Amino acid sequence: KIGTILGADATITSPTDAAAGLNANPTVSGLQFALLAAILIAGLLCAAAIAMALALATPARERTFAILRAFGLSRGDARALVGWEIGPVAAVAILIGVLLGISLPLVVLAGVDLRTFTGGMAQPGMTLDPWLLALVIGGFLLVLGVATTITLATARRVSSAGAVRSSEEG
Repeated sequence: KIGTILGADATITSPTDAAAGLNANPTVSGLQFALLAAILIAGLLCAAAIAMALALATPARERTFAILRAFGLSRGDARALVGWEIGPVAAVAILIGVLLGISLPLVVLAGVDLRTFTGGMAQPGMTLDPWLLALVIGGFLLVLGVATTITLATARRVSSAGAVRSSEEG
């Protein structure tokens, strides 16, 4: 019906056609791949930073747990102590990450013309996807939980006498 109103020589492009045209552009697909790779690498670096931070504190934690186990420290109490060790850092990391994640697109949109990638006449606006944000925070907390579980598992295997002896020697 629109074709009869506009005439036979009119070109009608649907949003699906426009999206297909953009996805066929090698620049757009390359940028999407690069951004996904950067997100994956950033996630792996976050996991490595958590693992390294927990690993660096392992000798002191083992000595402390060995002494506290001699006084009756339970597994739940050990988890709580590791939570108090990691919790504030994780909370600050989540807060700063969310703030940077919200502000960085605003900076990019202000300084880079993205109309080439969107094919639109106007610069695209920023959208905040709460489900994606929750997924990223949940992934971070999952990595943190796995690293904490591994830390607690290795701390349980340490002999109390050996940990205390090494702290007296060193």
